[in-house]
Amino acid sequence: MNTKPASRTAGPKIVLAVLLALSLPALARERQVAVQVGDNQHAQYVNGVAWVVENSASQMLGVAAAPNDKRSFWLSIALSNDGAEPIDVLPEQVSARGDSGALKVFSPEEVLRAQKKRDTWEKVGVALGAAGNQINANRAGYYSGIGNVNGSYRTNQGGSGNFNGTTIVSGYDAAAAQQAQAQAFAQNQALADNLNATQGGRMNSLESRLLRRHTLLPGTGMGGDVQVELPPKRRGQTQYVEITCPIGGIAHRFVVRVQD
Repeated sequence: MNTKPASRTAGPKIVLAVLLALSLPALARERQVAVQVGDNQHAQYVNGVAWVVENSASQMLGVAAAPNDKRSFWLSIALSNDGAEPIDVLPEQVSARGDSGALKVFSPEEVLRAQKKRDTWEKVGVALGAAGNQINANRAGYYSGIGNVNGSYRTNQGGSGNFNGTTIVSGYDAAAAQQAQAQAFAQNQALADNLNATQGGRMNSLESRLLRRHTLLPGTGMGGDVQVELPPKRRGQTQYVEITCPIGGIAHRFVVRVQD
């Protein structure tokens, strides 16, 4: 999420603008997560996404949750500074705790490293596919065939007869090989270009949405995402994760319901 300050205006308008700007990742179908409305909190829906908002004299904080994968979920945080002093937003101070103990809140660097590792394996898969295309293209010029031959014959001495048999034909067609290799090269280049574009866009989107250290000036707002570890799965049971966000001397607490 972009952490550039919003223009100076009323707190609720700032938070609404940040909520609209935040784009939660695509929902997984494995485990569902949702933020519960607690004391002194209220629900607010933005573009179909349920946010839970908490107000204080100097801050307004909103959070929303969405699944990421089998082991983690995304927590989106939107904040406005309605006080008179700057506020330091430190993502490393966000903590999570489940029924069985503390849960990991991943740093932006850890999230990006994990994505780079996934991208590397994705490139390996594409490279193997490209190698297969090239091998098939290299074989394309070779041809062979088996056929049956039969007929009759007459000799100079007046003899005659019939014959039948099998013939094997093989060879190499240089033009066909060159065409197949050119086509394979074009296909492999297109695969590589598409993969680089996809991975580049995905990485840029991830880098821009992560919550990072930021000093929030009075009358401004910001937002970003943090990745939180899910508690161990308990089939058919509902679990709860308590999120603590200490910001500007205020410990905001939210509860996320996890449905297995």
